[in-house]
Amino acid sequence: MKKLRAIAVLEDKEYNSNQQFEGNPAWNIRNVERIEWENEEERVVISFTKGTLLRYLSSPDGIFIILIFRNNVNYLEPCKCVVLNQEGKVHQVICAPTLISPEVKKYHKGEGKILGHIYGATIKNMVL
Repeated sequence: MKKLRAIAVLEDKEYNSNQQFEGNPAWNIRNVERIEWENEEERVVISFTKGTLLRYLSSPDGIFIILIFRNNVNYLEPCKCVVLNQEGKVHQVICAPTLISPEVKKYHKGEGKILGHIYGATIKNMVL
């Protein structure tokens, strides 16, 4: 896989995340509406609704592309992580596990204080 890039379209002009200039709209993930890369045979294009991509990256070995979405009609919570192969086909959809600790159960019953932000199974700023 070569040249993984995010593409943003603003006012009918296309911007590529690999272009180096200050203020490139494709560097803001909220503007991105497709991801592209080249495999040995062709250019692969994955399109989605602008503003629904949270993060994208290639696996360390370069075999897979990982996309994490938010508010995407095709990949809803908690199954918002999609692993694609080099051809752009879905290899696996990953769902965040259900948290079952006593602290989380209290939070969901309204007995806890501030749980913080939950992104997948990661809890940031957890205060109980």
